[in-house]
Amino acid sequence: MAPGPERPAATATSVVLAVAVGEQTQVVEVAARTGKELHRVRVTNHPAALALTRTPAGWLLYDEKRVTRVDLGTGRTTAIDLPGTLLDA
Repeated sequence: MAPGPERPAATATSVVLAVAVGEQTQVVEVAARTGKELHRVRVTNHPAALALTRTPAGWLLYDEKRVTRVDLGTGRTTAIDLPGTLLDA
């Protein structure tokens, strides 16, 4: 199962979390050794993420109706509305 809000994703040097805050999800990257925050991106209209997956193009954040690509380095997001309800991520 892919990492979700309660299952952080990790790289060699950091941990990436998706945290629901009101009607948005914040994708936060922290240094694995120090816990220092490295990046934070706020994704609006994404109240509850089901999964967070690392890809070469950035992180993919899933909910039942949308997939959003998150670039932690630039802070850019690109959302894709799904044609139906996501059954599994």
